[in-house]
Amino acid sequence: MLKPSLIKDHYDDIIVSIMQEGNVPMLPRGARDHIVPADATFQEVAQHTEAFVGRRLNNALDYRYNRYYNSLPKLNPKRKVAHLDIGCGAGLFSWVITDRATSLGFAHDNIMLHGLDHCPAMIGLALTIRDHLIQLLPTYPCLHYEVAPNLLVQSLTARHQPGTDYIITFGHALVQAHGQTNIHTFTQVISHALSLPNDQDATYTLIAVDAHSRDSDLSVAWSDLLLSLGQASVGHAQYGMMSSGVRSISLHPTTR
Repeated sequence: MLKPSLIKDHYDDIIVSIMQEGNVPMLPRGARDHIVPADATFQEVAQHTEAFVGRRLNNALDYRYNRYYNSLPKLNPKRKVAHLDIGCGAGLFSWVITDRATSLGFAHDNIMLHGLDHCPAMIGLALTIRDHLIQLLPTYPCLHYEVAPNLLVQSLTARHQPGTDYIITFGHALVQAHGQTNIHTFTQVISHALSLPNDQDATYTLIAVDAHSRDSDLSVAWSDLLLSLGQASVGHAQYGMMSSGVRSISLHPTTR
């Protein structure tokens, strides 16, 4: 039996190809910034993604991909999975979720990919990468990525099905945008997902992944988020082992 094709095998070449098609120059080594402003251009988000996700500027192949992949909970192939990626960027966490599902023989039509990013150009890049990926992996699920939280909430409601497990993820977004207003927005989106009608077996996992060197910043942002979730009647329990730059818990609505 042939080994199934994974997004991991293709994403780097696709990013480079998109940059070449758009005549986007690659950033020189060391010339990169973690912050992507809301008004960033397509060239800027492509350069950012190649610098932080691509293989050329990273010392270890697939470094961020592997960190995200190793943070995931187990997937149950008998259930549907909805992925809610806050600060979705170009879609790295969606690639990881999809590849994990592929390796388990999980039907891609049982996966729903949602995301929120404040930068329209970044969402445009995510959709462009998907357009390239589906030429190689035709069943790669649609990306329901939104710039506005209210549109994301509407999408979650419209596409929700009972019998769905939710995986809610933050990449670098939590540390970069953990001011009171953003934490409140994140809380609203997360609590809405938990409020949708579901069966008693439904699981909700919250994961945040950042750089090892920013673990103290992540701790502060994570504490602020958990406090806000608690005030919104969302309870939590420890899931897995906490490690440097990684936090993961299971969530539950305290009113359910």
